[in-house]
Amino acid sequence: MIESVLKYISSNILLYGFLAQFLAAILSIYFVPTIRKLALARNLTDSPSARKSHTTEVPVLGGVAIYLEEIALL
Repeated sequence: MIESVLKYISSNILLYGFLAQFLAAILSIYFVPTIRKLALARNLTDSPSARKSHTTEVPVLGGVAIYLEEIALL
């Protein structure tokens, strides 16, 4: 059963692409808030100043969340 489903998905390139995008979205929805909470807990934030547009502390580990999502998809 599983082998036939995997064979169908691998033979249909459009379905394979949609599945990859869906999985990427789900992983991003999980990783981004998790890494944000970690950055705020560890005080890994960018402080506001006169040269910056934000007025509150901003977590700086957003790229790590996207990187983890991409690595998980490989």
